[in-house]
Amino acid sequence: MRDFLKSILTRTSYLLVLTSILGAFAAGFYLRGGSGGAEHAPDAAYSGPDAAEPAASAPTTWTCSMHPQIRQPNPGKCPICAMDLIPAGDDDGGNSAPRVQRFSAAAAAIMRVATVPAYRATPEGQRVLLGRVEADETRLATIAAWVPGRIEKMHVAFTGEVVSAGEAVVTLYSPELLSALAELRLAEEALSRAEAGGPLRGAMEDNASAARAKLRRLGLSDGQIAPLIREGRGDRIVITAPAAGTVVERLGQEGMYVEMGEAIYRLADLSRVWVNLEAYESDLPSLALGSEVEFTAEALPGERFTGTVEFIDPVIDPQRRIARVRLSLSNPNGLLRPGMFVRAQVGVGPSSAGEQDAPDDGMLMIPATAPLITGKRALVYVMVEAGERPAFESREVVLGSRAGDAYPVLSGLKEGELVVTHGNFQIDSAVQILAKPSMMNPEILVEQWAGRTVAAPEVLKQQLEKAVLAHAALADAAAHPEMPGHEGALAAFLDALSGVSHDDMPADAHGFWNEMTMKMANDATAALELPDADARAEALDLLAERVAMIQSVFGLADGRAGGPARSEAPALAPVFEAYLSLQQSLAADDGAEGAARANALLEAARAASGDGLPDAWEGHRETLVDAIGAIGSDATLESIREAFAGISNAMIAIAHDVGLPPADSLYIAHCPMAESDEGADWIQREKDILNPYYGSDMLTCGYVTETLVDPAAGGEHDHE
Repeated sequence: MRDFLKSILTRTSYLLVLTSILGAFAAGFYLRGGSGGAEHAPDAAYSGPDAAEPAASAPTTWTCSMHPQIRQPNPGKCPICAMDLIPAGDDDGGNSAPRVQRFSAAAAAIMRVATVPAYRATPEGQRVLLGRVEADETRLATIAAWVPGRIEKMHVAFTGEVVSAGEAVVTLYSPELLSALAELRLAEEALSRAEAGGPLRGAMEDNASAARAKLRRLGLSDGQIAPLIREGRGDRIVITAPAAGTVVERLGQEGMYVEMGEAIYRLADLSRVWVNLEAYESDLPSLALGSEVEFTAEALPGERFTGTVEFIDPVIDPQRRIARVRLSLSNPNGLLRPGMFVRAQVGVGPSSAGEQDAPDDGMLMIPATAPLITGKRALVYVMVEAGERPAFESREVVLGSRAGDAYPVLSGLKEGELVVTHGNFQIDSAVQILAKPSMMNPEILVEQWAGRTVAAPEVLKQQLEKAVLAHAALADAAAHPEMPGHEGALAAFLDALSGVSHDDMPADAHGFWNEMTMKMANDATAALELPDADARAEALDLLAERVAMIQSVFGLADGRAGGPARSEAPALAPVFEAYLSLQQSLAADDGAEGAARANALLEAARAASGDGLPDAWEGHRETLVDAIGAIGSDATLESIREAFAGISNAMIAIAHDVGLPPADSLYIAHCPMAESDEGADWIQREKDILNPYYGSDMLTCGYVTETLVDPAAGGEHDHE
């Protein structure tokens, strides 16, 4: 009993804190008067016919979002957790759409529901770029051993110590230095004994000069050499700092032996530093060489710095989709230290909001207070019906990067739709009570269909199969971000979704399909248009899971085109064998082998006759021969690939209209990027893609659209 009460009290405390936060948010919004600019200011709080006379409306029942068993006729506090009660709402007895919630006009007025139409505008505002302070690479210096020897004394004791130019930093004992000094002494003694103008005088001078030059190469100056010769010693050398700076690495230890050129200290002049920022592609138009960027450091609250853009990486990271932008600035007081995290702010313009280029009339925008954001997903409420009983529909949307007090909407809304900017939390609380999709439970409708199936008519299956194939093309485009064609892949997938007819859909599956259509359209948009690579990959994985669920619910085998079984035509075996060898040669980037295989295919096509081949063969053979002839006499890898689409189309027509040779497996594959983004097909033995149009450049670009021979069916030529 004590544990139970403890859990209640703990939960109550949490709820009170949550209520305070939400109340502060709502109060702040109300005091600000909304957002979105004068021309897009929120409408006034809902004032339908019932608002002026709330007493004349139907009675409102008040409940608690955390304790729906509480039902009271008047507003107040929950007797269990002390949260403010909210209107229980009216779900029309369960007859309204799953994402639609109705309220009385009085309830909407009490919740102070305010709406704004989604509008088009140019995203403007500030973007935050993250970065790190680095040492200026042009001001780095290494103190290294000029001669091999033993470190006798390290004059700089620790990392971070500041040294001056010419300051002694290391004393090194070196037998090699002693030997070099001995050579110089002997050479100068011999020179002193040589007669002036004698035959050996010149040779002696050369020997002395060479011995002195050797000492200079070992790191001694003329001022150091003279006293060493005079005093008769020279087994130790003092290494000095070549420039002033801060010791950032201490690599040596007293007593250790070092080789010539081995680093002992690394210095950095931190009077000037770099700041390396990470900028997405969409941020780059707002940055220019020579422009000034303001930033703050996490470790220095209240301090603001300004750096000059000195370098913008000419190459975009293909995985993270970012470019490095380098700022340079003076750091006389040493406040900025290498390794510090910083945040820079840059203004964004028409095409730098983190999305594809906006159309001339701007991007679809909503105020920043409209979306309820949970992680990487967002939910908005749209007023779909006004009047005495206003209705609000929840929509999942894909947002771009925030631009000032607004968000661009990439998917999920249309221009002019009324989005709720105030009262959305209260609406969502009421929706949660009724177990409808909400901010806290967005997948509830999908989860209800886990493991369920429906009997789908054949015409519906064909429509759904087109959507599945369009998803394969979209996934392939997302897997190759360096290639064009993404917009076409997204448009084709959205068209395939809209092409699924509700008239052919089983009645009990309408709600499920509507939910999945919304989610898949959003996932597809996010997979191609979000700037963050991790977010795109996550959306693509989620989309694949949803497509797999569609296949399971509606009983789709694999989403690939089917048809009647093909007849066997053994006489075509040499033709298909030569063609498949040509396909493999092109996938391997082997132009010479490809030319030989093209000639073999031409000979096999001309030789194939009789043996039960239907009359249709002659017409297809003529088409195939003409397609091979397009290669020309001077065959190159490029010319063969240009002709290969026509050759493949002829072979696919032969497979459909004439017949297939005995084979273990044969698949028709499609590359949406080939033929200048028009797309092209081919036949191959493997189910894993081996692209003949691009070879090693994009060997896996493409997807299987049809199975001609299924190995799982024991070699019989039945379709999936």
